[in-house]
Amino acid sequence: MKSNQEHNWNIPQRQAAAGLVVIIYKAFLTMVKAIWPLLLVVIFRERNKSFDAFEMLLIGIPALILIRSLIDFFYFRFYIQQNDLVIKKGFVSKKVITIPLRKIQSVHIEQNLVHQFLNVAKLTIDTAGSEKAEAEIDAISIGKAENFKLFLQQNEKEVPEDNKMSKVRIETPLIRLSTVDLFKIGLSANHLQAFFIVLAFGISLLQNLEEIFGNRVIRIVQESSSAIGISLASVMALVVFVLIVSVLVSVVRIVLNYSNFNCRKTEQGFRIQTGLINSRQNLVPFSKIQYVSWEANWVRRKIGLYMLEFHQAQNEQAKRKQRIRMPITKKEYVNRLLEPYHPAVKPIAHSTHHINKIYPFRRMLVAGLPMALITALIGFVWLKGYSFLFLM
Repeated sequence: MKSNQEHNWNIPQRQAAAGLVVIIYKAFLTMVKAIWPLLLVVIFRERNKSFDAFEMLLIGIPALILIRSLIDFFYFRFYIQQNDLVIKKGFVSKKVITIPLRKIQSVHIEQNLVHQFLNVAKLTIDTAGSEKAEAEIDAISIGKAENFKLFLQQNEKEVPEDNKMSKVRIETPLIRLSTVDLFKIGLSANHLQAFFIVLAFGISLLQNLEEIFGNRVIRIVQESSSAIGISLASVMALVVFVLIVSVLVSVVRIVLNYSNFNCRKTEQGFRIQTGLINSRQNLVPFSKIQYVSWEANWVRRKIGLYMLEFHQAQNEQAKRKQRIRMPITKKEYVNRLLEPYHPAVKPIAHSTHHINKIYPFRRMLVAGLPMALITALIGFVWLKGYSFLFLM
């Protein structure tokens, strides 16, 4: 009886009991972000100085955050009402979110380490034309999250009962990544991007320390750098160190993003699951794919690695937010991904085509020659005998 009610989405659904731990964990992170400067001040303050009223007030912030998080947990509900998804939350400040089912563009399942340990998940719902997620349903059981995701994406209410399981369960494995593939992708990644990430993190950390401790941090950094001195050996060592850190950051990012990566083909689209700490599940419907593109830098082309992207029917803001990129370890896999999207693709479509050799000369004659003559005329008026240089 309980199982039937759990899948009757017209009945208001609650978060899982284990989700209370997730709520407390999120409240703890919010508290740390809110009061970490105060904690540093308290740690490095003078021992004989007592707390003032302002600091006592700030210490009460964690309690308020925790109480509000617990209230939101106990008053959170979601259900289906008249072809609309309704989400209610809050007690003092109540909020009701209503999303028509026909406007739901995509539904994602995400799990961090806490979610995976408690066997719960977060459901993120995006609508057509929206720049950010319309709604989030956090801390529900993974089974309920998967069933509700399928219901929202397939309009389960219109699917005959005897066809539901056949459409949901048929999945064909397409691509998996091995540990060797992950390291190949990481070592051939854009290390310049990782360098700027490390640089931005260092600058941000230095600014935060400066705001807390004043000019003392800058003075310590300057004294340390002057003590080291500048030499060719130190510069080379710094370059090697930055390069190693950038490569390590790139490898770690790839491992975190693409560990446990697998792509399966279903009746509705491609089901993609990826992530080590934050596990994500995405479904790319065949009907939403506008075109498919893949790219690779020089190194990845030599070792046969490509990054493939599904471009879906959305506006530009939603496209940037919902980009579906996946690594391809063999170019033959591209044909597997193209087949269900565009079954009419023939072998001739994969042949190489070049621009006609006459085209560059025609462009030069049509556009380049008149411009050269005009420039030479101007040069003749200004510099007389040197107009020939303008023509060249």
